[in-house]
Formats: sequence, C-alpha cells, structure tokens
Amino acid sequence: VTAGSGARVTASEAQNGSTLSLHRGDTLTVTLHNTYWTMDGSSNAGVLRAQGPATTQGDPPSSRNCVPGGGCGTVTQSFAAVSTGGADVTANRTTCGEALRCTTPEQSHWVVHVVVRG
Repeated sequence: VTAGSGARVTASEAQNGSTLSLHRGDTLTVTLHNTYWTMDGSSNAGVLRAQGPATTQGDPPSSRNCVPGGGCGTVTQSFAAVSTGGADVTANRTTCGEALRCTTPEQSHWVVHVVVRG
C-alpha cells in the first residue's frame, strides 16, 4: 500500500505482516478488532510518532454480538509519519477470548512494517 502526502492510511488485522509505504505528513491509524490487544507502538518514533495513547472502545452491551469476556470492541492508535526511514508498529495479546489463551503467533502478535518516504 502506498499513500500520498497528507493521506490517511488505515491498517487492521488484514495488514498483519505487510509493508506500508507512506510519505512525510501522512497519518497511519491502526484499528484491531479485539479489546485484548495491547499496542506496543512504533519501533522508531523519529520516523513514525504516536499521536497520543491507544484507545479502547468496547462494544455496547446492547449490541448482543459478543459473550461477556470475549473482548468485543476495538483498540485504535494513530501515528504521524514525521521523517524518512523505517519503523514497525506492533501489538500483542495473550488472551483470545474468555479464559482462552492465543495458540498461534498469528493470533497473539500483529506487526506492520512502515517505510516513510520524503
């Protein structure tokens, strides 16, 4: 995925393991669809800087789409592409549902590689 200057780029579970090309001035917003994710942030804040902490939004009880303890909701964090270079954005979790440990690396670790161009 390649963005243009000032673009807003989104990433979610579907981009796990992929490489995104951004330009200085672009914004990357990561949204993972389970509240058990913990955002680790950017590996290089000089290239890709977090714009505030990650926020967690649970599904409202009225949605009835999730059993209690299922982690229904999202974890979101935005990053600004501030200079050229590379950085990884990572997130991790150990729980994949109520009292269910994640059993594969794909379930427990999320990463996107970001290359920022001028």
